[in-house]
Amino acid sequence: LETQLAADAFWKIFLLAALPNPLFDLCALVCGSLDVSFATFFGAVAAAKALVRTPMQTCGLALVVAFGQAPAGAPSAGLGLLDAVRTGWVVLTSLLFASFLLSTLEQIAQARAVSELQGEYARMLEAS
Repeated sequence: LETQLAADAFWKIFLLAALPNPLFDLCALVCGSLDVSFATFFGAVAAAKALVRTPMQTCGLALVVAFGQAPAGAPSAGLGLLDAVRTGWVVLTSLLFASFLLSTLEQIAQARAVSELQGEYARMLEAS
């Protein structure tokens, strides 16, 4: 078992950490008992959660919020919560997009100002 885990341990841990499953706790125990290095284990888990699991869960939540419908015969009280979650999601993503847009415009303006100042400085040097 040790030799099988040692070969490509990073990718095996990455795969188990990327998918939500109850066996990952067992994987962590086995890695600890077989002396898999902390850097390999933590790197694989962090990469799997950051690159695969979190985006997958975010997209799943977005799909539920965007296209979620109450089943036939379900009480309408649940729709109030669904509408609140949908509205909150739209507001949050709108604020994040606006923040990104504002930051981008500010960086463009700063780059232009620096370019103009450098041009003025070069002209002043040529004149003197």
